[in-house]
Amino acid sequence: MFTVFGISNVFLNKKKRSNGISLQFKTRKGYEFFSQLFNKGASKKSLPEYMVNWKFEGCISELILGYWRGDGNIGSQGVHFGSTS
Repeated sequence: MFTVFGISNVFLNKKKRSNGISLQFKTRKGYEFFSQLFNKGASKKSLPEYMVNWKFEGCISELILGYWRGDGNIGSQGVHFGSTS
């Protein structure tokens, strides 16, 4: 966050139950960057076309892993992703 956005005040919370990590920061520059890249509002968010069509196997697996860590779940009916975005 410091290298890209110049932010040194970042809050990192480890979630014991889900083994996840919450990274929080506030910056107008970051807001604009992510808004332009992924759009605004849960119902309008999407991946840019170039990410959807990545040819590099490692990139796709990391994208899916990040999505799983953020919105993945193992429940009584199996494994699934759940996201309003």
